[in-house]
Amino acid sequence: MNMRDAWEAEAANWIAWARTPGHDSYWRFHAERFFELLPPAPCETLDVGCGEGRLPRDLKQRGYSVTGIDGSATLIEHARSADPAGDYRVADAAALQIGDASVPLVTAFMSLQDIDDMPAAVRETARVLVPGGPALPGDRPPHQLGPARSRRWSPMPPS
Repeated sequence: MNMRDAWEAEAANWIAWARTPGHDSYWRFHAERFFELLPPAPCETLDVGCGEGRLPRDLKQRGYSVTGIDGSATLIEHARSADPAGDYRVADAAALQIGDASVPLVTAFMSLQDIDDMPAAVRETARVLVPGGPALPGDRPPHQLGPARSRRWSPMPPS
């Protein structure tokens, strides 16, 4: 079973987990630390591996315009139901249907490790990101990161 199929099979469990405030590390310490790393809003943002949409919803509340993508149709369906005005798409992070150098900010909060072809997803992030734009992959709790890993990174050098 690939990661996409595994997430589709576990979608209902993840939705229950992710929508229980205070239940996991997102609510306790991930989210606020992650938001500190973002460039100021307003900013067009692509969230890779958005799941059921909690990060895009929180980003929208902070003034960001977000497109959320995920490989799970069930997770996207629930993201749309929680945020009918949101832009949520079933998509393959390793083959984005988004123009080159068209997104000022890419987030991938705790999702890259769950993509079947992570190297291709990172290449796609670099392709769609505007030159010098930040990509913020949140891949570990802040207490597990060294100072260099807890800062923004960009897969493309500034032009």
